[in-house]
Amino acid sequence: RLLDLNHQDAVVSGVTFSGAYFNIDAFTGGGVQIRGGGGTMTNCTVSGCAFDAVQQLFGAGVSMANGLLVDCDILCNTNSPNDSTYLQSAGAGIDLKGGEVRRCRIVGNVMKTRNGNANHYQHGGGIFAKGGKVINCLIADNSSNGGGGGMYFKSSAVVSNCTFVGNSAYSGAAIGGEDASKVCNSAFAGNTSEVGGQIRSVSNSAFTYCFGPKDDLPEGEGNVFGTDAKFKNAKFVPYASSPLFDKGVFADWMVGAKDLRGNPRVTERGKVTIGCYQVEPTGLMLLVR
Repeated sequence: RLLDLNHQDAVVSGVTFSGAYFNIDAFTGGGVQIRGGGGTMTNCTVSGCAFDAVQQLFGAGVSMANGLLVDCDILCNTNSPNDSTYLQSAGAGIDLKGGEVRRCRIVGNVMKTRNGNANHYQHGGGIFAKGGKVINCLIADNSSNGGGGGMYFKSSAVVSNCTFVGNSAYSGAAIGGEDASKVCNSAFAGNTSEVGGQIRSVSNSAFTYCFGPKDDLPEGEGNVFGTDAKFKNAKFVPYASSPLFDKGVFADWMVGAKDLRGNPRVTERGKVTIGCYQVEPTGLMLLVR
């Protein structure tokens, strides 16, 4: 392991952690572990960390029980156990038990068994969540040969203002899971799976003010159904003409908060864009006196 945090006053900023490799069983947090005592990581990158053992491997990039992960990139980490026993290994990018992941990019992480994918039981390419909060994050191009290419819920978690795009899995390309969680103001577009579409088996979870395909996104207050989010660039920032624009709902935590680009999370008009980026309308204003 490259870093172990276990104190609420510990702060690590502006550091790249890369290339950790473990081939022993029963290990968590290949690159970074934040234990119950907490700690903060900010403006850091965790990339290219790998697990390559038999089973009980959680969070090749980061494992969190508490603390704060903010403005970080969790990129291209790999969890590849050689065991397909149900839920014996999970989470390539982040293994989240508690704490908060805020304004992070979780991209290109891979959860896949080495002995094939016949049982499809290794979950959570981007994030494997047994608690905690994920806010204002881009979760993109992650994959799993089990459930939840972007994210898998094993227990209750809170997801707000996240964008899930380009993730893939056997089932639940964007989100899969077993327990009820709350998902709000989040966008689902362009995620692909063999079965079950973009969202699968998230029992009794509340999806509100989210965007996604009618066949995948559960019914919920304020949900917007569609397939084209109208992103204007490879960072998945939406146009002002996007169906995400002004369709989110305000929450108290947004006061003074920033989106993934560092812009205010709420417009001066009091409006919220679905997903990890806030959009302000542009145009010409004429003042006639």
